[in-house]
Amino acid sequence: MNRLTLLSSRFGTKTGSSLLKQSRCMWLPIKQSSNQGICCKNHHQHISNHAASFKRKNQNEIHSVAKHVSFQLIRSPISRHFATDDEGELGHVQYERLVSDALENLTDYFESFDELENCPEDYDVQYADGVLTVSLGSQHGTYVINKQTPNKQIWLSSPASGPKRYDFQEGRWVYSHDGQALHDLLSEEISAIFQQTLDFTELEKESR
Repeated sequence: MNRLTLLSSRFGTKTGSSLLKQSRCMWLPIKQSSNQGICCKNHHQHISNHAASFKRKNQNEIHSVAKHVSFQLIRSPISRHFATDDEGELGHVQYERLVSDALENLTDYFESFDELENCPEDYDVQYADGVLTVSLGSQHGTYVINKQTPNKQIWLSSPASGPKRYDFQEGRWVYSHDGQALHDLLSEEISAIFQQTLDFTELEKESR
């Protein structure tokens, strides 16, 4: 039984013909159901198509966002700077590196003085556990330079100028009360003891 015959038998020839024309414009083929009567496939197909289109659209958007994020991660440079605890403050890792480099370079430089002409006979240099001890004999005394981790400082005990605490500022270890750097002070005092120019400031370049 074709669709026109089916519609005509239910609604009459004129009405059935009109419904058939409308169905051709708006609906896909109709079928008869014993329980629900005439149902439309087009409505379900429309929903399915809409759902598929919505899914594709969202998948494309997700894919686009993922590509953008991935590109940003690849493009973003990896920072080579050490982290800081607060703005302007050294981070723990950076402090440990800087203070270790400074003390080790000072140790190497002081150890080279035992070959100088005016070196005291009982001259001695010891470095262990972040503490550098330089003995210049009974006439000149002993210098002690050590790291102070809780304060992120270098502490100096000088027989000539007394105790000082140095903070790392703009690439140098500086005593905040007079603005003089550790390496400048050592250059002055140690040069006077050995009676010749000994430049400690060159060590700062190696510690940065």
